[in-house]
Amino acid sequence: MSSPSSAAKWLLIVTISVVVTVVATAAFVQVFKQDPGRPQLVAARGAPVEATATSAQPQTPAVSADVAAPVAPADVAAPALSAAPTATNENSFSVPVANARVHVTISAVKNAGQRTLEAVVIANQGDQVELTGWTLVAPNGATYVFPSYVLLSNNFVQLYTADGANAPTALFWKQPDAVWKSGDVVTLKNGDQVAATYTVR
Repeated sequence: MSSPSSAAKWLLIVTISVVVTVVATAAFVQVFKQDPGRPQLVAARGAPVEATATSAQPQTPAVSADVAAPVAPADVAAPALSAAPTATNENSFSVPVANARVHVTISAVKNAGQRTLEAVVIANQGDQVELTGWTLVAPNGATYVFPSYVLLSNNFVQLYTADGANAPTALFWKQPDAVWKSGDVVTLKNGDQVAATYTVR
C-alpha cells in the first residue's frame, strides 16, 4: 500500500501535466490562429489575374523579342499589266499605244465586187499603231473612218464592206453595195497624209 506522500507526489505530477497540456494547447492555438486579413491576402495572391485586377486597362500580352511581323520586301514591284486589246464600246477596241516605227500597208482586196465577201486587208509590219480617225477612201468618194482601234505589231485587220460586229481582226463598213472593182486605187490616210495605197486586181 502506497504512502500518503507517494499519493501526493502522483497527484502533483498529474496536476502539472494537466496544466502543461492546457498551456501548450492554448499556446499552439495562439501561434496558429490566423488574423482576419490573412485569408484575403492569400486568396488575392492565389486567385487568377482576372479575379484580382483592379485596373480598367486591358492587359497587353508580352511579345517575344525575336518575333517580328512579316514585312513585304521593298524591292518587289507589282507585276506590269499587259497591253492586250480592250473594248471601249460595242464595236471598237483600244490599247495604250506608243508609236515608234509605223509601217502600215494594204496587202490585198479580197472578193472585189461581192458585197458579202469583199474585204480590204490592212497589215502592220511595224510597231503597234493607233488607227483611230484614219480613213480608207474609194475612187467614188466613199470613205470609211476607223473607230477607236489599235493595230498590233505584225498583225492585220480586214475591213469588210458588209454588215457585222467589229472584232479585233475584223471591222465592218456596212455599205449597201460592193465598193471595189478591178483597177480601183484604195487609199489609206492618216489625216491628210497618205499612209498606203493599193490597186485592186
